[in-house]
Amino acid sequence: MGIDDLNYLDDLAGCDIPSSSDDAYAKLGLILQNCGIEESIEKACPPSTKMMFIGILFDSENMTISIDTQRLSEILQLVSNWLCSTNCTKRELQSLLGKLNFVSQCVRSGRIFVSRLLNWLRDFPDNGKIVIPTDFKRDLFWWQEFLPSYNGISMILSDEFSNPDQLFSVDACLTGCGGWMDGRYFHCSFPEFILDQNLHINLLEMLTIVVALKLWGKHFTNLKVIIYCDNMVSVRVLNTGATRNEFLQSCLREVCWIAAVNNFELKAKHISGCDNRLPDLLSRWDLDYKFQLDFYERTKGMSLFRDLISKELFQFEHIW
Repeated sequence: MGIDDLNYLDDLAGCDIPSSSDDAYAKLGLILQNCGIEESIEKACPPSTKMMFIGILFDSENMTISIDTQRLSEILQLVSNWLCSTNCTKRELQSLLGKLNFVSQCVRSGRIFVSRLLNWLRDFPDNGKIVIPTDFKRDLFWWQEFLPSYNGISMILSDEFSNPDQLFSVDACLTGCGGWMDGRYFHCSFPEFILDQNLHINLLEMLTIVVALKLWGKHFTNLKVIIYCDNMVSVRVLNTGATRNEFLQSCLREVCWIAAVNNFELKAKHISGCDNRLPDLLSRWDLDYKFQLDFYERTKGMSLFRDLISKELFQFEHIW
């Protein structure tokens, strides 16, 4: 039983069911009084479906969290200033980190970039200035592109991923790619401009994930999504945001963009190639007719819908 309470430095927030909320609020006030803690009267908020906490408005009726548009404008201006800079101090980096970490409480897809910023901060010297890396600026370009399109409101999503709302799987070979989601599927040979780059299979697998999300992302709004993939590199990059490969970084930014715009959360799970058979057959569709026959045999009796793929889906739409 007891009272559910969240403490962040000197700020406290409590929650309870409607029938008990007034009693819980009164008890929390008594606890603070008995402990000799002076309560800020102007900040004290009686039970309500809306509560401002650490600068974020929580709405339990509409299940949303939101940030004031003025704060967003200030952060956008800060990002723009950084993009015009060539070097920075540790204190300046810490200030930027605090602002972006604040926004990422609502924009979960942005947390990957906050994590990357933290990694850079750990290696930052205490004194002097350091040149801002190119890949870091590309992360800032992501924020500069996203923030103007963000209205400051996000749905409250559960942290529980054991029961996801949607599953899909993808696969790629050196000549093509394919994806499967509850009877929906796509297959496509890679366009010439992709083949001409002679990309490693790890990069092609990640690119296929980008294509699938561009195709299906609009169906994932406010959902928790798990993608099954038999490529360990893609799974690791998606789940950690860590990679030094520029192409994979570009793919990651594209994935985070789609997730942020559609407000869904994505996790990747690795499966063996033999358990990823349908996407595997789809990726090899144009190599031999036997792969097509095998696919239709395995999906006999299912309701199928093929999504057509255009070569534009393989192109990065942003400057990162």
